[in-house]
Amino acid sequence: MVALRRIDEAVQLGYGEDHLYGSFYAFGADSLNSLADSDALRESLEDSGRIYDLQKTVAGIALFAVLDLEPFLVSAEYVGASEQFDVADLEFDGDGAKPAAWHFELGYGFQIGDFPAWAGAAYQKSVGSVGLGLPESRVLAAL
Repeated sequence: MVALRRIDEAVQLGYGEDHLYGSFYAFGADSLNSLADSDALRESLEDSGRIYDLQKTVAGIALFAVLDLEPFLVSAEYVGASEQFDVADLEFDGDGAKPAAWHFELGYGFQIGDFPAWAGAAYQKSVGSVGLGLPESRVLAAL
């Protein structure tokens, strides 16, 4: 299935397909007219009172891919600014920030008795995002 839609101030293009035996894949891209409207950035700018006084509107892009080959799952995501923010809006190392973040995840589904269970590991990385409270990198594990 191919999807192209406009959501508020964004354009989203994606493709996904189900296959036999429960496998699935999908990938897509989003174009954001204002990265300041993303959850983490909006919250940070609202907390500082700068959301209403932005000097410059910065567009963003988001990419994603998912491959589900039951019982295994692999996913990747990226979101980032298309250019630097004005230093008055979002600063990083004395200049305007150009935040970006990545997320990679591996998972395995299984049964414990009659109950479905999931084990997973993920790696996250961000650049130019310290002012937003995002870590430079993080490793996660879950069961």
